[in-house]
Amino acid sequence: MAGDRSGWRRVHGRYHRLSLAQDPSWWKDPLTATRILLVEDEGLIRLITADILRAEGFDVTEAWDSTEAGRLLDGIGGFDALLTDVQMPGLDDGIDVAVHARRRNPDISVLILSGYAPNLRGRLAALAPAAAYIGKPYDMDEVMQVLRGLMGAPATPPAGPGPSAA
Repeated sequence: MAGDRSGWRRVHGRYHRLSLAQDPSWWKDPLTATRILLVEDEGLIRLITADILRAEGFDVTEAWDSTEAGRLLDGIGGFDALLTDVQMPGLDDGIDVAVHARRRNPDISVLILSGYAPNLRGRLAALAPAAAYIGKPYDMDEVMQVLRGLMGAPATPPAGPGPSAA
């Protein structure tokens, strides 16, 4: 799917899948984008979330479990933000992944996305500053607003030209 030159675009408050041929304005240069590690074991949720984040201009790397996330965090380069589920396959959960990420980069922004996580409040307090939680099911508008706040960007991006009337 990465090679099909299509993506998600927000039109009138809702996300729609568009191809580059339909609307070339959605394409953004990933070399200048904020790097995000998205850790989510549910494939469809990970795919859609990653597509929407990319459409918003983020450079997204995906991991499906804590082991893969740890390997990516230990690799060359780095990430500006971590979006992670809590419960997932692997030896560690998403909070452990966040702690590992903070050891590698104390300034990394952390957004926890989870439907169920026991003792989450106390564990999240240990990650502050720049840690936030959104429960599942989540709304991508809320994710974008919280992520922008964590990254120190305006909560709402500047308004661009609206969709053209056909």
